[in-house]
Amino acid sequence: MDINERSRIFVNVSSKLVLLTNAKRVGKGRYTLEELKEKSKGLKNSCLLVKMKDIRGYILLCDGEVYAIAFQEPPALGERALALIGEDPIRVEIYEVPKDAVKRAEEFLGLKEEVKQMGEKVGRVLAGLSEKKKAKKEEKEEEILEESLTEGVITEIPSEEEIQVEVPPLEVLELIDLITLSDELAYYLEREGIEAESDTPVSLDSTYVIKINIREPVGIEELVRALYEAAKKSEATTLIEVNLPGGAKYYFDPILYQGFNEVMRRFGITEDVITYIEAQGKDKATIVASLRSMLPSRYASRIIASLVDVARKRRLPWKNISLNVRAGSMVLVGEVL
Repeated sequence: MDINERSRIFVNVSSKLVLLTNAKRVGKGRYTLEELKEKSKGLKNSCLLVKMKDIRGYILLCDGEVYAIAFQEPPALGERALALIGEDPIRVEIYEVPKDAVKRAEEFLGLKEEVKQMGEKVGRVLAGLSEKKKAKKEEKEEEILEESLTEGVITEIPSEEEIQVEVPPLEVLELIDLITLSDELAYYLEREGIEAESDTPVSLDSTYVIKINIREPVGIEELVRALYEAAKKSEATTLIEVNLPGGAKYYFDPILYQGFNEVMRRFGITEDVITYIEAQGKDKATIVASLRSMLPSRYASRIIASLVDVARKRRLPWKNISLNVRAGSMVLVGEVL
């Protein structure tokens, strides 16, 4: 295969999924293509997978050479994409991928069309893992995928009869991007001093969310601040499920957090409002907004109304959502949905 054929590794859903589920994040920065080639020379059993931030695309480098390359904007593949790189440094996130994973990803490109379509269904099954299945047959399908994903390897393509989960291709692509983003968030949380690991994205009312597991106990205020900083650095704008040791679970929305704090600034409150979400089942949730100082009494109702307005615009995946503002000794509530 030449670089044009190999670069289809970023277009074929199954190939890309194999790469991303085996990728380990190792850093970020601004590098020229030649500098990235040099970095890949020092890897014996791995290749460099580079996610370009400004151009939106991927480069796979093995043994000092560009193995595959693809742009999303503008759409370009192989030699055509390579010609667009230039000599200037580019902003990138850097991952290492085992060479055997690259080989497995490439194998999907040589499949016959009908088998390749079945391979793409692997992504659709992965997208459906988080949904609860009533039939025993469907529960067995989930166990098969969870086991292979835990090992970081897609070991086989389920047969046509085994797979019944139908998910639009757009959702599969969204899931693939979230896998990468989950890894970036976990990395930045580690940099903030929070012991974290990424997990398979989950579905909430047909909305995919990032899933992060926290390995060591941490206070909610410290956690929320670290989540916001990590979200800014990774450019995450989607909902994040956060699982703590002991079984506690919270949700964090970086856009909601930012919006709530912008509301407070408009009313002259400079203290950060610690914002997170507690779910009470699949249909009900409470947005908790906490700060140490009390709200100015003459503005309190207007502040609550503004916060409710911000929350409504986020279209969170719960049918019944309430707002609980804890400001000093004050507790104020509002109904979002």
